[in-house]
Amino acid sequence: MTPRQTTTLRTYGSRGAAARTKSLSDDIITGGLASACSVSDSRPLDGTKTSLSALKRKHSSTNNLHSFFAVSQSSKKPKLVGHSRKTPSKVLAGPENSADTPVLAQLHFLSSKTTLVTCKSCDLSYTRGAPEDESFHRAHCLRIVRGLEWSREERTLEKPLGSGTSDVEIIEERCVLPNGDVGRIVRIRCDVTKGKLGQKVTILLSTINKALSAPSLPESSLSSSKAYVMIVPGSSSKLGAKNKPLAKRSNAERIVGCVVTTPIASAMRVIDNSELEASGISKSDLVCVDIDDSRGNVYCE
Repeated sequence: MTPRQTTTLRTYGSRGAAARTKSLSDDIITGGLASACSVSDSRPLDGTKTSLSALKRKHSSTNNLHSFFAVSQSSKKPKLVGHSRKTPSKVLAGPENSADTPVLAQLHFLSSKTTLVTCKSCDLSYTRGAPEDESFHRAHCLRIVRGLEWSREERTLEKPLGSGTSDVEIIEERCVLPNGDVGRIVRIRCDVTKGKLGQKVTILLSTINKALSAPSLPESSLSSSKAYVMIVPGSSSKLGAKNKPLAKRSNAERIVGCVVTTPIASAMRVIDNSELEASGISKSDLVCVDIDDSRGNVYCE
């Protein structure tokens, strides 16, 4: 009998372990290498020389693959199927979302500077920072400081006193002011509502009420009330550089003063202090209408 040929194979693992020795018969029977048999291409193991190097490479590659996938599978961590930890992405406010964004206002409380101020020129108190109050103050201050304009068209409505047919009558043709300006005093009906004169009367009464913080007169009082206004010619030196177009007009005049009068049917009599002491009337039965620091209070009955 031909003695059984034993061949020693040396294989190397993927982890660089020590070399191990196996017999060729053990590799073919117990190694589970079905592919090793196919490599031989069904050639009989006769006296022909089998490619041992091919078997070595096949066996080594198989061991390497087994060891690689065994390590990689054991090192993989199982994925947790649950709530994702990803934070939701923030939605940036773009042009399409800006229209839906509400407009917010910031309020400052206990500010170091008071918001209620009083103008030194027109003596009007208003809230600083409020657009409506500031625009109202600018218009009111210009009317108080510069005065209302009295145009040439309105001057043609002036008639002599006692004519009875005009809404504007001349009371004093020439009136000299302490500063040397020469003006005149005219009387205007307060119930005029039509035309340019009606607008001027409405603005004039509104300016007076705001300056005095007084309520508007009722219609019944306006029908019998008269406004005495002081009119002076416009001066370029007083109007300033910003009003040069207005100063060039030689006939431009301004209203610088006004007194509104209303007839009354009854009134209270003012009691003099000497009469009050001599008569022995109790002050509790009288009405105190004014406080005079120098001469005492003013009482009426």
